[in-house]
Amino acid sequence: MRRLPFQPRPRRFPPRRREGIILFVVTVVIAALALGGMSLLALMRVELEATRHRLDDLDLENTSRSAAALTVALSGMTPAQRERLGGIYDNRALFCNRVVLPTVDGGTGAAWTILSPRLEAERSGVRYGLVNESTRLNLAALLEWDRETPGAAKETLMRLPGMTSVMADSLLDWIDLDEATRPDGAEASYYASHRLTYSPRNATPVSLDEILLVRGITRYQIYGVDTMYNYSGGARDRSTAADAARESGPIGSLGTSAANARGMRGGVAGVPDGDADTEVTIPWSRLLTVFSAERDVDPDGRTKIDLNEKDLRFLYDELDAALGESAAAFVVLCRQYGPAPGAARDSAAAPKESDIDFGLPARWTFKTPLDVAGASVRAGGKVYASPISDRRESVTALFEFLDYASVGSSAVIVGRVNVNEAPRAVLGLVPGLDDTAVTRILDSRPTPGRPVPKAYRHAAWLFADGIVDLDRMKRLWGKLTVGGDVFRAQIVAFSETSGAARRAEIVVDASVIPPRQVFYKDLTMLGRGFSDDVLLGRRTSVSDAAPSQIGTLSSGAAPDGGLPPPGDDPFESIEGLTPP
Repeated sequence: MRRLPFQPRPRRFPPRRREGIILFVVTVVIAALALGGMSLLALMRVELEATRHRLDDLDLENTSRSAAALTVALSGMTPAQRERLGGIYDNRALFCNRVVLPTVDGGTGAAWTILSPRLEAERSGVRYGLVNESTRLNLAALLEWDRETPGAAKETLMRLPGMTSVMADSLLDWIDLDEATRPDGAEASYYASHRLTYSPRNATPVSLDEILLVRGITRYQIYGVDTMYNYSGGARDRSTAADAARESGPIGSLGTSAANARGMRGGVAGVPDGDADTEVTIPWSRLLTVFSAERDVDPDGRTKIDLNEKDLRFLYDELDAALGESAAAFVVLCRQYGPAPGAARDSAAAPKESDIDFGLPARWTFKTPLDVAGASVRAGGKVYASPISDRRESVTALFEFLDYASVGSSAVIVGRVNVNEAPRAVLGLVPGLDDTAVTRILDSRPTPGRPVPKAYRHAAWLFADGIVDLDRMKRLWGKLTVGGDVFRAQIVAFSETSGAARRAEIVVDASVIPPRQVFYKDLTMLGRGFSDDVLLGRRTSVSDAAPSQIGTLSSGAAPDGGLPPPGDDPFESIEGLTPP
């Protein structure tokens, strides 16, 4: 038997202990918990910051609503009530840096400033106040002017800086009621042929931005180079303005008539020679509106008496109570018999109630309340003279008559231009006002922002001051006013603590009771738009500010006219002032 060689069996050792594995596992677990805790902490910090930002945003949103509520309240007040607060044209004490939510240490947690563009005396800039929409040309008035004088609407539009025949006809096609295409215009067929998904509204646009849809009109015509919506529409950058003008057409400067702007030679139209910062372009957004309206009320806030009232007995009683027997009787006789041109006024009698046969129907209607001035009526073989003189030195009686008389039954009049506040560029658009008349108006009218003297409470002061004759004033009556009850403003709600801001543009219609906000445009995505110096009231001009503070155009210091005495807070007197 063969024996195998002896091989010793390997010695078995006990298993080797893995010392430290538990410590490793514990370390991993602790590290994981630490990382999870740090992630949770980071997430909580992010959530905390998001909550803080959201709270800041809510504070600014409520602050902005506070400014909007004040705008609505001020719009509904009477002019006398607003004057008690310092006015609404340029009132730093009322509209600039109003703190709504102060911080614990007394700092500015949330505040608002209300700003509007300044266009007066050939200057541009900002002011702290509201814009009366009646200082702009209402597109709704164009068709009425065209019905009075065919072609007047296009002629008016062609005076706008940068306007072309295609733009004018296309805009009129957009707002008129018919489907007939004007020579250079565009109706629904044009937009359909270009595969556009919209067609003309055939009514007044709901906002000025809507006319960007009209054939030929671009953003440059409406807003110029004001890309931040902060009223910096001046040609600050000549190359930018020049490029835009070449692409979209000319924009005239405030110091240059529209006709000259369209006819410039030797350079880009609308970008005059010289220092670009000294010339200010006029975008259409400063000249046009779709909102202007006014309440047709007497000094007591009641609807004025309609001289064309069908019930002559009722008309007589209303006029008798407001203006006296003579004026009431003459108006009724004039409605029954019509004026008698050329009748001898020297032997004319003063009319009385006993001279009226109320059984006779009305055969004649007044076109304007001014038709009463200097008129005569032949009735029953007698000549009766109007108690309202047509002499300029005797306009007191005429103005008292205009306080209560109107020629329409509507309590609201749409589209008249405020001759006391409208800038030169807008007055130049009104048919019947030439350059000479506009210059005399600017030289004669009261300073914007100051209380309006009684002698300027009606647009007929143009006749009283000899700027126009009575016949011309009658033609202008339906186009001019000294009032307006729709107001626009840009609200900037900001926080010095967080640096956040919200910005919006609103329009408030006070021609109805109660006043209502009819337009809102959120501008927050464009930033606060104005420098801290402007928002805090330290500066209204950008010329002496840092180059990065693009806030306003060069305008110099804002006048302090109409402000309350230094140190007075107008909010202290708001309580107790209630809208009519």
